Amino acid sequence: MTTAFKKFLLEILLYFLLTLAFLAALYFTFRTGRIAPEMLLLYGCLVIIAYMALSIYVAVSAALLATLVVIAAAIVEISLLHAVTMLALYWGIIYFLNCHTDAAVEEYGRNKLLLENAGGRLTEFEEGIKRGKALISELEKGINRYEGMEKFSMKLGTTFSLKDISMYITNFTRSAFPSAQVRLIKDAQDACDRWVYSQQKPLCVESTATDYRFNSFASRPGASIIACPVFNGEAVQFIIKVTAEEKKLSLPDLRVLTLIGSLSSIAVENMTLFEKTQELSITDDLTGLYTHTHFMERLRGEVERASMYAEKFVFVMLDIDNFKKFNDSFGHPAGDEVLAGVSRRILKSIRKTDIVGRYGGEEISVILPRTDFKRGLDIARNIRKAVKNERFNFGGKSAGVTATLGLACFPACSTEETLVKAADDALYEGKEKGRDRVVPAASSK
Repeated sequence: MTTAFKKFLLEILLYFLLTLAFLAALYFTFRTGRIAPEMLLLYGCLVIIAYMALSIYVAVSAALLATLVVIAAAIVEISLLHAVTMLALYWGIIYFLNCHTDAAVEEYGRNKLLLENAGGRLTEFEEGIKRGKALISELEKGINRYEGMEKFSMKLGTTFSLKDISMYITNFTRSAFPSAQVRLIKDAQDACDRWVYSQQKPLCVESTATDYRFNSFASRPGASIIACPVFNGEAVQFIIKVTAEEKKLSLPDLRVLTLIGSLSSIAVENMTLFEKTQELSITDDLTGLYTHTHFMERLRGEVERASMYAEKFVFVMLDIDNFKKFNDSFGHPAGDEVLAGVSRRILKSIRKTDIVGRYGGEEISVILPRTDFKRGLDIARNIRKAVKNERFNFGGKSAGVTATLGLACFPACSTEETLVKAADDALYEGKEKGRDRVVPAASSK
């Protein structure tokens, strides 16, 4: 049985008792011609009980009934003063109870308002706690990302291979966005890629289904995309592209990716500078050929490789004929131009796998890997013809040069020292025979 139903039954019972008391009072008043004073006081008590048990409205009903009893008693027996006193008592009680009710209602209203305000603040506080928890989670995620960024930066700073740099970028970006797909895009494949390549700016698309710039995605399921270019100087080397479910990626994620892209750009540029520095250290400034030191390292490596795999190769030593007279006739700048021109002509006459170095002065050496004597002799003759066909113009005068070449073969000469000596001896034999010729070493024939 509910509380409201219990209250309703109590109210019905009290109304019944009040009515019964009223009828009994009227009956005894008119039958006996008098009324007991205790009954009048009892009505005052009933008014108070009705208010305390139920409500002010029930108390007013009791007071009305008591008023009727007093009027009846006044008609039959009690004096007017006595009747007025009793009426004043009843309605004084009602007035007091009503004032108390108003004060209680007002107090209740204030308490209710305070409670509602407290409830609102409590709700705001709970929402604040939720936001704080989410913020703490994002903060921890950000801290982890940036702590990893330091290690990532240190790895990139010690890596000078584009393959390794690409691997580090991919792995770190995947760890930063574990639920997304990460790719390095070298050639643009869709509208997003083309936009990043053309604008050379980072891109954030929270939903490809609603972004007007990429209408080509309209027929596909929505996705989130962030992309950032990685530069090599002024040019875009590649772009880092992260793809996730729709609305999963936003501007804070793009800021993280942009930082990754900036560190990656520095690494790629450092790699390029390292390669250029390394190239400058192993190539001759004038001819662009390998320096003597680096060339001899390559020759040593080729001897080891050919020995391991039982292969053949040919070593060629070339010397420009009458180079000193050419310098004396046209000057040293003209001699430098001849050296550079002959070097270019040699590079055009050989294969990509062949190795050319400036041995010293006007001497140039060539390694022909995986080449037997006959094929090596043909290549050397082609080099001689190419050099002879090269023409130079100095002060309006056309001039040309010739070259003498000595040739030695591995494994007939099994070390770099014997190869160099055999080719050099063959070269000087060619000089003695009149220059402008290819002479194989005796051990290689």
